[in-house]
Amino acid sequence: MKKTLAILATSIFVGSILLPSYGQADDKVSGIRAIGARSCDAWAKDREDEFSWPAIANRNWFVGFISGIAIGANNDFLRGVDIPPLVAWMDNYCAENPRKFADDAVIILARKLVNKEQLPKPPVKSSTPAY
Repeated sequence: MKKTLAILATSIFVGSILLPSYGQADDKVSGIRAIGARSCDAWAKDREDEFSWPAIANRNWFVGFISGIAIGANNDFLRGVDIPPLVAWMDNYCAENPRKFADDAVIILARKLVNKEQLPKPPVKSSTPAY
């Protein structure tokens, strides 16, 4: 419970600082590390089997973190957005940027959603779980 509250507090803090003033998404992120943040390389390795415990944990961390950013920014940028394409965006980002951090990727994605940028269509997977 304490860990969950710490993650939520961090997400709200990051969201309230990073999102309200951005007019354009870019790859510049803050030096703040989210609790539980891992490298994109670790994200990609964990997601190789998307039904494994680490993949499910990463997906749940991702949903909680991006939701916390939305709450902290007081911006419902997730309304009407399906989660599986966002997770696919994370998978693609981390595959292309293994030395970056997954929490930075979430912040970049959140900025793109705030700015209503069109995200690339993820590749179709027959085994993609419904969330």
